[in-house]
Amino acid sequence: MLKRSDGARGGRPPYDPVMMFKALFLQALYNLSDDQAEFQIGDWLSFLQFLGLTPNAPSPDARTIWLFREHLVQARAIEKLFALFDARLKASGYLPKGGQIIDATVIAAPPAP
Repeated sequence: MLKRSDGARGGRPPYDPVMMFKALFLQALYNLSDDQAEFQIGDWLSFLQFLGLTPNAPSPDARTIWLFREHLVQARAIEKLFALFDARLKASGYLPKGGQIIDATVIAAPPAP
């Protein structure tokens, strides 16, 4: 279902499809756009560990994440994959719930009167 080149024309090797599906899972869990997912994958150590990447390893950019999702959508497989994944999680006793990333920037406030 995933369109892959034979590598004859060169280019970088494709990312592992399981890792890319995990990236889509993180995107869905944290309600991230493609650009936000790219940033958070490079910024959060827990995201890197979940994806099986190291801090210095290349990570997928927003366009790569979008293309991977589009290939799954065109193959009519994305909903089936998420349903299977959800069923496996539930069978293992996990109930995924959406999360939220909060910016904890400290801002100077004027003193109270």
